[in-house]
Amino acid sequence: MTSLIAWLAADMKKEGPQISGITMATDSRISFPDRPPEDDCTKLYASAHRPEILGYVGEVDLAQPVASSFITESLIPGSEFDPHARLVRLTTLLEARRAELNRTCLDTTLLYAARTGVGMKKSTFHLFSLSWTESDGKVQATYFPVEHTKPSMVVELSGTGRASVKYWQEKWSKATPDLHYTRHFFSAFCDSIWSGRDTFSGGVPQVAVVRRTKNGQPIGFVNETGTYLKGRLLAPPYPSDLEFVNENYQFVDSQGNPTGKRRFRPHEAPRRK
Repeated sequence: MTSLIAWLAADMKKEGPQISGITMATDSRISFPDRPPEDDCTKLYASAHRPEILGYVGEVDLAQPVASSFITESLIPGSEFDPHARLVRLTTLLEARRAELNRTCLDTTLLYAARTGVGMKKSTFHLFSLSWTESDGKVQATYFPVEHTKPSMVVELSGTGRASVKYWQEKWSKATPDLHYTRHFFSAFCDSIWSGRDTFSGGVPQVAVVRRTKNGQPIGFVNETGTYLKGRLLAPPYPSDLEFVNENYQFVDSQGNPTGKRRFRPHEAPRRK
């Protein structure tokens, strides 16, 4: 099932924290019963048509076709964007795909994040979870309320790597108790998938974000092994509007050179084993 995380990012204003977006990250591993795992499976999607992103863990044959179809759907002219209506649509697609497979499936969870309104004062963020379990035999939806004035925080963890991600998030929280930033959440997530604590998680992280403006955005990842997008090596030329980060959530160019002040792993951060 692997690892999936969603967190709120907030800016500090005079009047207090203000939510600036929802970010998701996953690993890139797909496991098989009869051969070694592969680390190039796309599990995170960002819509070019709407302010929404979607990630999954669980049965790839169940979730991936649903996620890909849902996130690439064209806009209906004249229609108003409604995340709750989109959730109903996503549920319908998931139930239809489950019926089409007509076999036992691994427990599967999809996280769906969206925004209504535009800008700091008018944006409202939404986060939902859709889960399929064989024991229940149906899709269950959960809504996570997102308060506009909340500080940055992890909202949801899912997958077989959940315990590992939680372990590393807690290690970072203890080491840096006064610091709750995106870069800490993401660094802890990277530590988790590279620690080997969950054998179903691996590869490079995938990242996507929905912010106060624009539609959903995929974020590329760069490290010493290459430049990646959606878990796969990305060949040049690179899209001019694509953003990249490294394992410290430092924004970098496609070669890994920082585009702002360089951020290092904090000296008080937990040591990798």
